[in-house]
Amino acid sequence: MNDEAQVLFEELPATGGRKIGVARLNRPRQLNAITLTMCELLRDRLREWAADQDVVAVLLEGAGDKGFSAGGDWRKWCARFAPAGHAALSTVTPFLMSNISSIG
Repeated sequence: MNDEAQVLFEELPATGGRKIGVARLNRPRQLNAITLTMCELLRDRLREWAADQDVVAVLLEGAGDKGFSAGGDWRKWCARFAPAGHAALSTVTPFLMSNISSIG
C-alpha cells in the first residue's frame, strides 16, 4: 500500500452547493492504527478543508468492521524514531499535539 492510500479522501455534495469532506483511515488489518504519514496527510487535507468555505462538515471514519482506530501505531513510530535514540522518541507526543492543535 502506498503512503497516500493509508487515508482516503473524498467530498460529498451537501445542500446549497456545499460539500462534506470525508477522511477514511485505511489500514483495517492494523485496526487503522495511525502512522506519522497518516497524521501528515490528515493535517494537510484538514487545513485545505478549513480554508474552503464550501466545506460545511468533515466526517472521519475507519475502514473495516473491527473498530474506528486503535490509536497510534507505536511499532511504526518507534521504527521511525528509535534509530535516533530515546531522545527522539520523546518528540513524538509534542509533534502530534502541535499538529493536531494547528489544524484549527
